[in-house]
Amino acid sequence: MEQKMIVHQQLSDRQRQIIEAAIKLIAEEGIVNFTTKKLAQAVKVSEPAIYRHFKNKEAIIFGLIKYVNEKTQEIFNSLDYVKNKSSIEILELKSLSLMQFFYKNICCAKTSANPGMFFPKRDILKEINNLESRIFENMKVTVKRGQKEGDIKSGVDSGYLVKIIMGSHLYTIHKWATSDVKYDLVSEWMKTWEVIKKMIEK
Repeated sequence: MEQKMIVHQQLSDRQRQIIEAAIKLIAEEGIVNFTTKKLAQAVKVSEPAIYRHFKNKEAIIFGLIKYVNEKTQEIFNSLDYVKNKSSIEILELKSLSLMQFFYKNICCAKTSANPGMFFPKRDILKEINNLESRIFENMKVTVKRGQKEGDIKSGVDSGYLVKIIMGSHLYTIHKWATSDVKYDLVSEWMKTWEVIKKMIEK
């Protein structure tokens, strides 16, 4: 049976609205300059109203990670049972959809490429690691199915194939984010994907 990424205690609509505003603020001003006061102004509520939804600034950062987790879950769940697509095509769609998400959310791209720089606290890094593990397991299921169906090379461990794909994700995102987003992330990823596909398809 296929495993799905599970997100417990999903964010409320109001929490998502606050997180989306936080993502925009962090992208514009950086994590160092991010304050709940500025966030409240962006959402057009009082600062105490922010604290009704999040206990403190750290809880907002956790919410940001949970938001990325939910978005990733939505992307993968929408693609896991697409009909008339091979496993390698679904794997391509998952990777492409992730890149499109990060392209639209530069803050999430930067934190994914270098989480230790933005969120040095151990518990937050652990949550980011959990997110990456869920992505890994979901993609591994797709690779295994492709190996079983004969679309993807079966002589290579599925986990290592996913490591190659995810490592390429992170490198591509990191280079894009540190270049001041001067080129198209999605187009650059598709060039990389074509090479990966030649390596893994049967």
